[in-house]
Amino acid sequence: MLRNALVLLTLSLTIAGCGLAGGSTGPNRWELVATSPDDTQLLLTTTFGGVASGCSRFEGWEVDETADRVDVVANLWTKRFPDSCTDEAAGSTVVVELLQPLGDRELIGCTQDDCRTFEDGLSGFDPRPALVANNIGVALMDFNGLKVFDLEGELTSFDSALQLQQPTSAGDLFIANAWPDVVAYDLGQSAISWTEKGQWHATDGEHVYVCEGDEETGTLVKHSVIDGARVWDVPGVCGFVVPLDNSVVVIGFDPEVDGGNELIIVEQATGKEILRRPFDDGLDDQVEGISGATRVGAHAVVFGWQSDTVVIDDAGGEVARRSERLGAGLGAAGELLITATLQQISANNPSTGDVVWSIDATDLDDDATGTSFVLLSDALWLTERGALTQVDATTGERVWSAQVGVAQNMTVTASDSVVYAASPLALTALDRSSGEQLWSSPLPWSGEVITAVEPS
Repeated sequence: MLRNALVLLTLSLTIAGCGLAGGSTGPNRWELVATSPDDTQLLLTTTFGGVASGCSRFEGWEVDETADRVDVVANLWTKRFPDSCTDEAAGSTVVVELLQPLGDRELIGCTQDDCRTFEDGLSGFDPRPALVANNIGVALMDFNGLKVFDLEGELTSFDSALQLQQPTSAGDLFIANAWPDVVAYDLGQSAISWTEKGQWHATDGEHVYVCEGDEETGTLVKHSVIDGARVWDVPGVCGFVVPLDNSVVVIGFDPEVDGGNELIIVEQATGKEILRRPFDDGLDDQVEGISGATRVGAHAVVFGWQSDTVVIDDAGGEVARRSERLGAGLGAAGELLITATLQQISANNPSTGDVVWSIDATDLDDDATGTSFVLLSDALWLTERGALTQVDATTGERVWSAQVGVAQNMTVTASDSVVYAASPLALTALDRSSGEQLWSSPLPWSGEVITAVEPS
């Protein structure tokens, strides 16, 4: 009898111990990343920690779909009494294929009030593709590689091994960084045209300006766009590069000079350095306040979140200096500088300080929809509330709007006649003058795909 009691006591203690070391499965918070243009696909992601230490384990997605709601659950097992848990980031990303378009149905299960809300930075997951287009076609670059589409939307080339960043159009070619190199890619031939060392900083259509080495001591090299031929090089001249007609204006960073910045002027034809002096960004400390520089009309304009706005001529003289902090520069439209802050997007005359037009960015910053903007060829392109809107960058007037699908981060590019919008799920082409959709191509997804089910 005593032996049986001891066995029962041991068994009960073992069971109790297993309970203490056990855990339970419950819903984990997830985030909406994008919806497809036809509203039948959802890209979702969830993050968690403690996997390596055994404190958590992801157990999959569940999706139920009814006539009035879509219920998504990310199931995460967690240890009941965690001890010595690690906090390394892990996650799961999935494409959900719905039986019917999401429409106005309720999206639930994310463990927050509004599951359609985009919360940038929640997961750190950013599958935003890069885009570049010309009158031959469009190239899309993401973590799956390089995809080239013709003007009809047919996929003509796919290279999963080629990882390119920061593409810019240059005639029939596009220039992109493929660290540690810069490459020129021929869209018509679907092949790399030439490769050189360094990272591109600026182009003027006929030439590309590349920095070889680091930002402080690197060499600025001018290459021909057509064949990559080296035109000239200047040591110790890297930074923000602005090609003008007769010179190249460079704002470099040098911690040894007063204020940490210097202005360098290089002769356009020969590469001869004709001026180098400290550049005052308007701050009295070593804080780097400059966020960029661009060509506006015949001058270079330097701007930043914490710097003066400075207009520089091709000899290095200051045409104007204003204390307005204009934020991030989107580019130039004629004689106007287009900038963006958290409060507004505006078109400014950098010499006079006059604001020609502005858009209240707080109206656009709607977390429930995802908002982005880019300036291309005198047009400002806004993505908001699932729509792509063309804004005349010289007047601020909205030209047209068209639905392209909702994404946390939408990428836009344009050729002379077509504008393209890409999310992680689809590439959509629209007529640039009217906004009429020309075609929409689903993008291949290499990760997990699940189909919603109707509850029994």
